[in-house]
Amino acid sequence: GTIFMALFIIIVTNLMAPFQCVSHPGGISTVRTFPSVVCYDWDYDGHLEMLIISAVACSMPAAFISVCFYAVHCYPKKILAGNVKFLRAFAFLFTRFRPGAYWFSVALLARNMLVSMTPILSEGYLQLMFLVVIMLPSPSLTAHVMPWRVVNANYVDAWSSSLVILILSLTAMFIIETNELVIGVTCTILLFLAMLFFIGSFIRGTRDHIKAKSIMHYLCYDPDAAGSFARLLQVTLGDSDYPQGRVHLGSGDLDAEIDILRDNVKTLVILATPHMLESLNVIGQIAAAQANNIRGVLVIFPGFRTPTADVISSYQVRVPAVTDLSQYGIGMPNVHDALKWLSFLRRISIPPGTSHGLFPALAEDLHHKMGLHCEGPLPSLECVEIVMLVDHTDLERGASAFLLQRLLALAAGFAP
Repeated sequence: GTIFMALFIIIVTNLMAPFQCVSHPGGISTVRTFPSVVCYDWDYDGHLEMLIISAVACSMPAAFISVCFYAVHCYPKKILAGNVKFLRAFAFLFTRFRPGAYWFSVALLARNMLVSMTPILSEGYLQLMFLVVIMLPSPSLTAHVMPWRVVNANYVDAWSSSLVILILSLTAMFIIETNELVIGVTCTILLFLAMLFFIGSFIRGTRDHIKAKSIMHYLCYDPDAAGSFARLLQVTLGDSDYPQGRVHLGSGDLDAEIDILRDNVKTLVILATPHMLESLNVIGQIAAAQANNIRGVLVIFPGFRTPTADVISSYQVRVPAVTDLSQYGIGMPNVHDALKWLSFLRRISIPPGTSHGLFPALAEDLHHKMGLHCEGPLPSLECVEIVMLVDHTDLERGASAFLLQRLLALAAGFAP
């Protein structure tokens, strides 16, 4: 599969040689690689047979493309099923790209197929316009998706595509024979499409700016250190009766969480436990929020220290696995900016022990920090008539107990 993809343009171009014709002043066209064969003139022997053989032979790359599209379509299901055999068979499609951009391989394959079909056009100016139209989306798509697993490969891809477009544009100066009507109509259509694109982008940007974010509070936390605390805080914030948004817990699917942070989040609430910054999911979520200008609040647990300049500069040494974030388009400059960003966030300090009023007070403080106002008083856990023994000096254990207390109260018919 890897060899076929590398040689795909060469293979398809050679297979389609009978369709590549050159016009002559006498009004006839001949096959470019076989000048003695007249194109599409059935009075001459040879061209019809060549077309039939070429069409049959082209079924091989067509079948390869179909299999690749099918593999990309099945990829999510196969991953969920843990099908290792499938992953090994189609490793040539997926290993070069980050998890969220597994489909980019077929996008490249489709582009290469169109490039290989360019010689079918008989006129040079048509070939040039066709190539430019094919190549134009490549730099923008690469810059937007950042599909390559290695971050620098995205920059190389975008720059090389831009360089190809520049070379094609300069080549236009060497074309002598052109059709002014065709070029004029083409330019008019492209200009009209560009205007539609800019108008559509302006309308969408205005709509996204005006519409309210669907997630009011995004809780970023280390599940091992603050999992129960985060869940109880989510429940408490949900009880605050603030109708303009909801509370979301960050998950382990960083690719999906980055999409959520980019489009739907208004406030990032970071539960800053002592070893929080050693979690790749946490630092990835913080970097994504900082890059998208999301306002944040730092809920500081006992023992957490804001990273200093020395810690930030040596972060890659302290957490070597941070380089794995590159597959999500997050490089070390993004990580450094995110760590520096923590020093400028609004802060709420958590006392060492837990109490019944801690979580309602924390929820109210979060709303106050963000300039929000609740429609009703925040409920307290004191009304739950269930007695539990718990070590309140440990925040996570205390939160687990309060969370279990609420669930037992609901099961028993109480209303906490």
